[in-house]
Amino acid sequence: MEDEDKKLIVDFLNIKKRKFASVVELLLNNLSQQIDFNVKIQKASIQLINKGAFAVLGFRKNMDSFFVEFYNTKQIENDRIAQMKRLNDSLIIHTVNISNSSEIDNMLISWIKQSDKLISAVKKE
Repeated sequence: MEDEDKKLIVDFLNIKKRKFASVVELLLNNLSQQIDFNVKIQKASIQLINKGAFAVLGFRKNMDSFFVEFYNTKQIENDRIAQMKRLNDSLIIHTVNISNSSEIDNMLISWIKQSDKLISAVKKE
């Protein structure tokens, strides 16, 4: 993640005055140590993009949490998965709600890294 992207994210989070800004920064810093990606900031979300968009951080109004959406080819059976939605025959969108820094762990990072690899492979074809 480039320094300019980091500044845009900090500005976005400051404007939104989100209580979980430090948690978002923790997640993005952990990911940027393992994945080379850019960001696209939208009104209520941040897309993480490598070869294609592999994850989305979504922000809810008046709530002290945000969610992470990522892709997998199989349903992940885990209590942390709040929602699953089949995008097409081969991709399932998984949603995880995040409300504190303890939820930014190796499992979440692994799921997002798998999503990046999956989307990067699809974009090569």
